[in-house]
Amino acid sequence: MKRLVLAAACTLLASGALAQAPEAGIHVSGAWTLQVRAADGTPVEGRSFHNDLTAAGARYLLGILARESVHGALGIRVLSAQGPCIGEGGARTACILREPDAIGEGEAVTEELVFQIVPAGNGLPQRIRYTGSVSAGFNDSITEVQSWFAPCEYGEVLACDASNAAPADAFTSRVLGTPLAVQAGQTVDVTFELSFD
Repeated sequence: MKRLVLAAACTLLASGALAQAPEAGIHVSGAWTLQVRAADGTPVEGRSFHNDLTAAGARYLLGILARESVHGALGIRVLSAQGPCIGEGGARTACILREPDAIGEGEAVTEELVFQIVPAGNGLPQRIRYTGSVSAGFNDSITEVQSWFAPCEYGEVLACDASNAAPADAFTSRVLGTPLAVQAGQTVDVTFELSFD
């Protein structure tokens, strides 16, 4: 019965129904900052926004609370219609940041995603911050960002990594209202902060 109630709460959260009555539940907040920089590090254009918990993300949280799964590494995808990064054989692909030992490999995958816990302060709750940078291989416009997770089955697992994690799925996602232009050779600094309030 408890599992059913949690499932219903997570479904409402993912659908946005609880957003109308914040006192009725927990709000999952994903705050993003994208900063495009020229090759010499000069800021070109930045964008800050929040994103939405996906239905898969709600199931992921439910699985952890219900002790059905263990939290694994998180990854970030920076997407466009064609792909701003260089993949295998020079093909265009999404730019991917991931923590060390996360699932995934390829030329467009970097392991520069840094994790830290930020204490509460200045009116903000305690939050988890992920930071990293990707290099654009083509002139393009970023249209969407996603955070991804790869859970492990609950049990005797001491470490959840690429050797035992399930396939990754989207945790949060946001389509940009106005695409963010990026040129080949520029970098995009990515900051993703996750909090509960």
